Amino acid sequence: MAVGLMMLPAAAARFWAAEVWSLFLVAAGIAFASGYAGLLLSYHLDLPSGPAIILVAGIAYLGSILLGRRDGIVKRYFPAPHHHRLPADTR
Repeated sequence: MAVGLMMLPAAAARFWAAEVWSLFLVAAGIAFASGYAGLLLSYHLDLPSGPAIILVAGIAYLGSILLGRRDGIVKRYFPAPHHHRLPADTR
């Protein structure tokens, strides 16, 4: 579980950040949010805390694969349309 807590936030952050310093910040934010949400889930559903935290981190990883700005599935296969303006003299 310790490896999961180290690797899942870093792997999830790869889909949101391009540079090392921003990758570090996003990974730390995902790890903090996973820990907090996992502990809340553990408390309210009477689950073991370690697996609950890893479960939340895994959900964050899957969400990043789907919705990430950098190489996410939605971004890759459904790109935003490009609108090009025609020059004034070609009308």
